[in-house]
Amino acid sequence: MKGVETWILVIGGIILGSIIFFAGVQIILNNIMITEKQNAIQQIATLYDKIQRTCLVGGIGETYYYTITLPEYVRAVYVAKYDEEEPPDKVSVFISEKRVANGTYFCYQFFNELPKCKKIECNITMSYIGSPSLKDDLFSLLGKILGSTPKYEYKILINKTDYHNVIAVTDIKVLEENENIR
Repeated sequence: MKGVETWILVIGGIILGSIIFFAGVQIILNNIMITEKQNAIQQIATLYDKIQRTCLVGGIGETYYYTITLPEYVRAVYVAKYDEEEPPDKVSVFISEKRVANGTYFCYQFFNELPKCKKIECNITMSYIGSPSLKDDLFSLLGKILGSTPKYEYKILINKTDYHNVIAVTDIKVLEENENIR
């Protein structure tokens, strides 16, 4: 009977160790995701501030460039005509096609969350930014194989075209996880 008790303790120890290990990994992954989300919110807030500043105090023709890097779970950053207006259903296609929207509310949305919007004092014409079309491309396939999530870098041109209009148009670059480590 002593041999059976020993095996029960060994198997129980392995099971308990596995549970503790996977719980630790889950906690670490959640912390990484929370940190990335806070960083994304901070960058989105900076973009809002730059657009709002251009609107309120910028002269006609004033131009700024801002580079923003968003993780894959940012569904969209966009402008809307109404507070807390949802992005279009096919917003990822709009992002891939570099389409623009007009409005006076600056909004962003993470996947599986409600949009958050802030009023801007000018009419804004802005490209949709966020996670492009979810079709598998070479970068997303490589990222999945390597276990990293892609990040999307946008260089945004902010330009005040007249007293009540600002445009913010973008270009996209996909960054691999290992490119971000410097």
